[in-house]
Amino acid sequence: TADTCMPIAIDSLVWLVDGWLVGNELYKVLLDPEASCPNPYPFTITEVHMILGFGGPTSITYSGDVEDVDWSVPSCAYPDTVLGISPTYQDYVPEAEIYDFWVEFDPPVVVNGPFFAGFYLGDDIDPNSYPALVTDDSPTLCNSYNIWDETVGWVDLANNEYYNFPGRVAMFAVGYT
Repeated sequence: TADTCMPIAIDSLVWLVDGWLVGNELYKVLLDPEASCPNPYPFTITEVHMILGFGGPTSITYSGDVEDVDWSVPSCAYPDTVLGISPTYQDYVPEAEIYDFWVEFDPPVVVNGPFFAGFYLGDDIDPNSYPALVTDDSPTLCNSYNIWDETVGWVDLANNEYYNFPGRVAMFAVGYT
């Protein structure tokens, strides 16, 4: 029998990081089904979730993906080959609140090891809605990444010249073993 499981890389929701999220950007979080799922592999990913905070109403366009892990630097995982991409969704955030945005994969994506869950945010977010990333309070190198410019490339959110995040980005996956 298949067991539903949620690989997650955060301990709790602690920080709202505002002033960073502007849209037209992609976030990646390293997830390992073995850390939270019994008999984890093969693991079939059906959804990717991202928790975001808003200070007011806005439109939002988003999608998700699943990527393999590049272990060419053994001590630091990087996003690699795209294994699956969700459809693009459009929603409306009606009021100030913390929201769980999720994307479904059809067909589901099957992995046999850790993977990167990705979440793309379009450029239609109203800056006056004060969008904010949600993190825990455990800054971890090589876990949460952001890309907004291909010339800059992947930015490790726990170690960069722009802003070091107080923890890991609040993303998780849902699937079954």
